Amino acid sequence: MNCKNCGAELVPGSKFCMTCGAPIAVDEAEEAVSTTAETTPIYEEDASAAVATEAPAEESTGKADLHGIATQLVATVKPLWDKAKDLFSNKLILGGVVGGLALIVVLAIVFAILGSGNGYIQAKKSISVFALDDEGTYAVCVDKKVLSGTIDCEGGIDLMSINLDSSVAVILTADGELYGVTGTKLKLLAEDVSTYQLSVNGDYVAYTSQDADDDAATLYLCKIGNGDIQEISDEVSSSRYVISPNGKSVAYTVRTEDSSEVMYFNGKESTDITDDSSASLLGLSNSGKQIYITIQDEEDGETYLYVYNAKGEREKLETYGGEYSFNDDHTQIMFQNDEGKTYVSVKGKEANKVSSDGLELVIPRSSNTYFADGDTYPVSDLYDHVYVGDGKVWMIKKNSDKSQKLASDASYVTLDDAAEYIYYVHDGEELCVAKISHGDNASDKAEVLVDELVSQYAVTSDRKHLYYIEDGTLYGTSGKKPGKPREITDEIGSFIYLGGNDVAYYLMDDDLYGCSNGKTGKKLISEIDGISVAPNGTVFAGNEDALYATTGATKLKKILELD
Repeated sequence: MNCKNCGAELVPGSKFCMTCGAPIAVDEAEEAVSTTAETTPIYEEDASAAVATEAPAEESTGKADLHGIATQLVATVKPLWDKAKDLFSNKLILGGVVGGLALIVVLAIVFAILGSGNGYIQAKKSISVFALDDEGTYAVCVDKKVLSGTIDCEGGIDLMSINLDSSVAVILTADGELYGVTGTKLKLLAEDVSTYQLSVNGDYVAYTSQDADDDAATLYLCKIGNGDIQEISDEVSSSRYVISPNGKSVAYTVRTEDSSEVMYFNGKESTDITDDSSASLLGLSNSGKQIYITIQDEEDGETYLYVYNAKGEREKLETYGGEYSFNDDHTQIMFQNDEGKTYVSVKGKEANKVSSDGLELVIPRSSNTYFADGDTYPVSDLYDHVYVGDGKVWMIKKNSDKSQKLASDASYVTLDDAAEYIYYVHDGEELCVAKISHGDNASDKAEVLVDELVSQYAVTSDRKHLYYIEDGTLYGTSGKKPGKPREITDEIGSFIYLGGNDVAYYLMDDDLYGCSNGKTGKKLISEIDGISVAPNGTVFAGNEDALYATTGATKLKKILELD
């Protein structure tokens, strides 16, 4: 399944395209999951959840279940490698050994606030995992540093997640071992783990352990810094729990003989929130101030979104249509009702309609497209950002009557790093740039940069240079105003990578090249087996001799010598 915005292959279960940051509709995500389910290592008992389009209310989150997200382990990597394989003459074997190296590129990117003022949380570091051999030995790399110690698991790695401030990652193996990456240390946190959720701040991880013949799972809360573990309950529905952004509280579902109950754990004890059998958890904010639960009404059959607090008091928001997203601390939720209209609720207050269509956030390439739980946007406020929906580009203001339509008939929409300009293909015919501050007049004042359909393009952070591919030829031109395109190479494949310091990387005859300032590229590494660029600009590349990485320099540095 390919992104409708940039054409890149989609990562199953992701909210955004890993290439351009464009939003992915639920039906696209489900199709992407289904196309890779056979090759993705997930637990047998959760295989159906990973690809299911419908599930009973008490088991459905409106998105993939936790182990459905496990598809993102290989799936996060697979699209990158599939694109790479087209360029590498199929020399790469996913999960196998290529010249002694089975590089699993960037399985997760760790992000932190850089203080750029663009309103988005931007990438600062990267964490990657790669296979050292075909016997299940994996190394972990934080930026350019390969950590001491390895992960040994013949069955491979099932899932990897990261936190928000770049301090923690957690990795689950097929053997049920849960590892933590803190700073530059790799340590084993727990064994016999079935599922987990990492808190947004990375201080805690909640996880379950369940024997194959048990009806219920045991839920634990682990403080990652010191390894302290609390048992919360041994009657938990395996995948039905959520952890607060600060990790100090957990909401979970307990199955009873005839029904189920939603419980809230405040770090010391659990209290009953609701015993409605149709209740399904979406998430919670810190201290249980907002606990988001969907419940089906017995009279009209509609499913409604409610906001509870730790005392069990609730407010009904709107009908629920299966799509939702949070801001970084989960005090705000954006969701669609059963008619596809988009609403925002702030701190549990009345939901405000912001669009008659479904909307998704547009994210700069330097920002995070997936972190922590997969449902959290990289913003502290859901307002005052750019969204796309039904071929239109919007700036959603605090009040819906002030929402601005920036462009119509728009596709392949991207945002510059400073979040000041939008780039988009207008009416499938020309690549345009418009200034967001022009509001309703943005499309009228848009500049046409390329007078033809362009689906693969990248703009440097200073907007001086635009790179795009047409019919196997890489061109460079001005990213600010129309300029005469300059041919860089006519032997490029179907993809270009824009790394740190605005260096454009591309492959030609299996060799890696880098170019800057729109000039002809220089060969950097020969006989490349794979390449990946993290949103923070870190470039990873490998051949049969070594693994290379850079955080911005044109020249990649060798970080690991291979035998």
